Amino acid sequence: MGTTDRTPLELEAFLRTQQPIFTPDKYDMFKHNCNHFSDLLLRFLSSRLHVPS
Repeated sequence: MGTTDRTPLELEAFLRTQQPIFTPDKYDMFKHNCNHFSDLLLRFLSSRLHVPS
């Protein structure tokens, strides 16, 4: 992954915004899962990174 220019506070704020979106009741094996969260996180940390297709 490498490094990021994001601060710990920015990461914490991002995680707070995602918390209500990634809840067990919203889980979908194909459309809304941990891979989708990982992709969002990588894109937040670095615009160059994302989970491969």
